[in-house]
Amino acid sequence: MVSYAEVFFSVKLVQASKPKLIWLIKMTVIASGIHVTSIGNQPPSSNDDAPFEVFYDEDCPLCRREIEMIRKKDRINRLSLTDISADNFDAAKTGKTLDELMREIHGRYADGTIVVGVDVFREIYSRIGFGFLVGPSRVWGLRWAIDRFYDFFAALRYRSALKRLNKRVCKIRGVSDSPPERLKAFPDRNTSTNSWR
Repeated sequence: MVSYAEVFFSVKLVQASKPKLIWLIKMTVIASGIHVTSIGNQPPSSNDDAPFEVFYDEDCPLCRREIEMIRKKDRINRLSLTDISADNFDAAKTGKTLDELMREIHGRYADGTIVVGVDVFREIYSRIGFGFLVGPSRVWGLRWAIDRFYDFFAALRYRSALKRLNKRVCKIRGVSDSPPERLKAFPDRNTSTNSWR
């Protein structure tokens, strides 16, 4: 059964402006007794003051907009943002292939621990001041739903990125719109010659 308070907060959240929305979410989290720092499977962090490295695709328009917003919010440089689509990026230094990095977002703590998927976003947002939103996203049912949504989104984003790569390779090869063999995965680049292997 839904309580009056739940309906009240739901209606107010829809009607609220951004500052009010943030305040209402904070109050809801506090009133529900959720402790943001103690919910669910938090990824290990060896040192919260050391920058958290985020590997992202600058060629993806949505990713680029999100990273621009994150850059603006990260005023004290708690994040290190690495563009995996850059010509000088070497995936071998991460212990992953370029294809693995393109399939979903990756992050790395200062101690070398790799984090994948939604946990990267949770770490990013907790470092730029949105920790009160991160805690509820770790509650079991909501965590499952958010993780499945991200898996779906990441698969679509990967297909789009692969399509962009095939168009770029076609232009490089000088082949018409339909090359005889389309790439099925991201090949690692040879950074010394800056070419595809």
